[in-house]
Amino acid sequence: MESVVRWMLHHWVDTGSVDLTMRPPYEDLPAQTILLDSLGTHHQGAGVESHPPAALRVFRGSFVSDLTTYQAMLAKERHRHDGSGRAEFKHTCSEGPVERLCARLLPLMDRLTALNLFIPRVPRLPPFKELEHLELHCIDFNGVEQSLTGLHSLKTLFLSCEYFEALLPKLRLKRLSKLRHVLLDDVFPAQLSLPRGCRLDIKGEAVVLDPGSSKSKLYWMR
Repeated sequence: MESVVRWMLHHWVDTGSVDLTMRPPYEDLPAQTILLDSLGTHHQGAGVESHPPAALRVFRGSFVSDLTTYQAMLAKERHRHDGSGRAEFKHTCSEGPVERLCARLLPLMDRLTALNLFIPRVPRLPPFKELEHLELHCIDFNGVEQSLTGLHSLKTLFLSCEYFEALLPKLRLKRLSKLRHVLLDDVFPAQLSLPRGCRLDIKGEAVVLDPGSSKSKLYWMR
């Protein structure tokens, strides 16, 4: 894994699109820590930070370990049987080396127009000035509204919760005036605001979407 990322960082200066999939077997894989340390060294010297990928416009990254996937599948099965899976799984979404690596890489890609991430938790996104298309596939959507605040060029947004339904208190997107299409897949804000003319598509469990159900969670913010 470390050698792959080193190769990418060395060759991405003239690259327009990058697809990076990282599925380490365990969150505490020693090579991940070594790689993070080496990235820090590059930042201080004439390394990656001195040669940002000026041509890079599209980044698709998967930062989910095999351990996280396995734990999520177990928690989903428990949730199906007794409804206790969601609360028990939340603590496994704490930030690990893979997420920290993603956090180190994203600020280097300041000219992205499209970003697609598979990651356990919603990351802190830099205020990309040119980002138009964003997909976030996560388990934990806490803080998603704050992460989207600075993305004023955003036109399309796709939020997908992996394994569970993400129940959010609010999702206020009205200030993202260029937003034209929002797709929520198993992501249910209790209150939602969108800019005028923005299309909304929602996918999910019928019991959550049914307006007459006691479990319905979606309301409009006026």
